[in-house]
Amino acid sequence: MPTPLSTPTATAQPSAIAKGQPTNKKQTAISHRKLIVFPVGELRLAVPMGNISRVINRPKVYSSGTNAVGITTVGDRELTIIDLHQQLFKTAGPFNPERPGYLVLTPSPTGEIMGIPTPTTPRLLEVPLEQIRELPQSYRQADTLWVASHMIRTAMEEGGELQSIFMLDMAAVMDKLMS
Repeated sequence: MPTPLSTPTATAQPSAIAKGQPTNKKQTAISHRKLIVFPVGELRLAVPMGNISRVINRPKVYSSGTNAVGITTVGDRELTIIDLHQQLFKTAGPFNPERPGYLVLTPSPTGEIMGIPTPTTPRLLEVPLEQIRELPQSYRQADTLWVASHMIRTAMEEGGELQSIFMLDMAAVMDKLMS
């Protein structure tokens, strides 16, 4: 019997995540955030660990190829798949049939579980709250990075080079899809 997908019971808003505000009354002050980080093109995107339903091997995704949306079956549910690579760069993501990649499953603001394809295994990264900075609205409106609410400058590995990681704003993704 297929395992049903679970939806996180409490999801924090990105502004609360960045500012370290408690997401519920039982939560105490937190100095770090756990993020799932995955590549989309040359970008590194992140979703807070608490907003992840699951990460799975990418099943067959059905799509006309004319837009950034597809559909797949996971267990006994049909899930909408959002190809952020196509949405951001106007070209389909580089998926190799020999190594199909993964889906990051995360709820939309309406609670619907959505899948985001990525060609490589997402990584768990813990970052100090002071490294999470809100992106200016004017920048988000004028650049490809409308998809991100916050930026993190950190090394992905101990002693490694600093990289920019952008926190995915699912509300902005859904707004763009619906327009």
